[in-house]
Amino acid sequence: MHTILSFQSHVCYGYAGNSAATFIFQRYFLEPVIVHTVYFTNHTGYGKAFGRIIPHEDVNVILNGLWEMGFWQNISAIVSGYVGSETNGNALLEMIEKSTQCSLEIPIFIDPVMGDIGRGIFVKDDVVNFFRKNALKYADVITPNQFEAELLSEMKIRNIEDAKKVAMCLYKRMKGKNNGKLIIIKSILHDVGHELSNLMFDGSEYFLITTKSYDFAMHDMRIPGGFGDVFMALFSSNHIVTKDPISAFENATNIIFMITENTFKKKRKELDVINCQEEIGILQRCNRFLAKKI
Repeated sequence: MHTILSFQSHVCYGYAGNSAATFIFQRYFLEPVIVHTVYFTNHTGYGKAFGRIIPHEDVNVILNGLWEMGFWQNISAIVSGYVGSETNGNALLEMIEKSTQCSLEIPIFIDPVMGDIGRGIFVKDDVVNFFRKNALKYADVITPNQFEAELLSEMKIRNIEDAKKVAMCLYKRMKGKNNGKLIIIKSILHDVGHELSNLMFDGSEYFLITTKSYDFAMHDMRIPGGFGDVFMALFSSNHIVTKDPISAFENATNIIFMITENTFKKKRKELDVINCQEEIGILQRCNRFLAKKI
């Protein structure tokens, strides 16, 4: 059984960060090792939340404790999302460095959670600096949304050709070895209420999946949080189990679309993850949306 260290936020209500990822990992028969970076009542899309960012001293204690207990040495992959603070993020990078020095080859999946179109930046400046200056150098896989890709690259995405240039730019800033590196730019918006795309680049080829997009404002609905966290959990789970990035890309995109569609139709405030659990965990299926090489 694969063991996944999930380094993300925790919310008491809803499906974001570890509150979404834990269930998804378990549906793929993966063993999650959960480290919380923040402890909030809810995700910040509600306008306010109660709780706190976990102090980096506490995060350090947990990460080093996992090492001392011998649990870290069994980790098959690391998935990082909302880090809360630059110091929390650096605590994780220090452990990754320690792993490398001890010849532990652990794939690193990083979702640089910083903001989104419509909401703007919802983290502190030090977190943006952390992802721009430090984190990308450690990543084997990164999954920014369009807004985050623009923020990291300081380039504008107006169309798919722009997205390809941004993907290439960020790819070059990732972990040194080329074997297995991937970048996925999520939710490239064509037109609200019509289409959006996910773009994957493996260093030589680009793959695109385009789906319908849903305009939640049409029903006076707040856009639910956690889309990126759920996508990363789906993609990383599929990739870790199958070692097939294209299949993982297709499966993650199809399932997140199903969750989005159900959430929209039922007018739910939170992502309809639990009611889609029969699809989550299935590795082989006929996909509605297929990746096209471009």
